[in-house]
Amino acid sequence: MAAVLQQPEHDVQKVLLTQGDLSEAPTPAPDQPLREIERSMTSTTDHGTIATDELERKLEEGLRVEDDDEDPPYVAPVEDPYSRAVKYLEKYNVMHIFQTMTANLVYHRPEDPLQFMLDEILKMQKEKAQQQS
Repeated sequence: MAAVLQQPEHDVQKVLLTQGDLSEAPTPAPDQPLREIERSMTSTTDHGTIATDELERKLEEGLRVEDDDEDPPYVAPVEDPYSRAVKYLEKYNVMHIFQTMTANLVYHRPEDPLQFMLDEILKMQKEKAQQQS
């Protein structure tokens, strides 16, 4: 880390090095920052240097939107898959079915949980058929 000491009457900057030595560094020419900016404003490609104006023109051509009088056709928004799944579960009461089945499974603690769940589903189907009749 070096501190810069400037003396206005000279073209040389004195730089204080970390060991305490003063070293002289040449003052940048006044037009040097301008040259740096000009160099950064151009891009070098395989075909040489392309000016910034040309790059901007090409960018504008690529991004130009056709201004037609016709409006684009309406596209309905896509429904969120999570929302669709929740609506399905609510429509067919699936969450209530699983909650009831899980509560019965934990309460009864059968030796064969899979068979117990099958029996519960069959029982629910019979109840649903009786209600519809």
